[in-house]
Amino acid sequence: MKLKTLGKALAGVALLSASSGVMAKEAGDWLLKFGAMNVDPKSNNGDVVSVDSDTSVTLSLSYMFTENWAIDVLAAYPFEHTLNLVDGTRIGETTHLPPTVSVQYHFLPNADFQPYLGLGINYTNFFDEELSGPLEGNDLSLDDSW
Repeated sequence: MKLKTLGKALAGVALLSASSGVMAKEAGDWLLKFGAMNVDPKSNNGDVVSVDSDTSVTLSLSYMFTENWAIDVLAAYPFEHTLNLVDGTRIGETTHLPPTVSVQYHFLPNADFQPYLGLGINYTNFFDEELSGPLEGNDLSLDDSW
């Protein structure tokens, strides 16, 4: 079993076994959250290249400054994307990590449903870029981005 598949299965079990009770948030609280995130890249490559989406396991750690305001750090298991020509020909793949830091405002910290808004910054680090098929043997270099 691939490590990635095992990680996703463990995250699913953790989500299903999590307590459904509502917990009030207070200043000084640390919140550890597990989940899944989908990255669906869009590009302006026109009708040349398409990039598939990927879902991966995520871990988020938040610190509550007040019962409403928090800072959150999101980490994930690496995302893998296949690069295809629009006719479906596979031309390569890449892997990336998107660590993200955000500030969150929790509207109803003591309610059963606890929505929040976040504003943050993301640094995407690309690695393991490989070309295959008709482009095999060439170099692919993707720039990291903010």
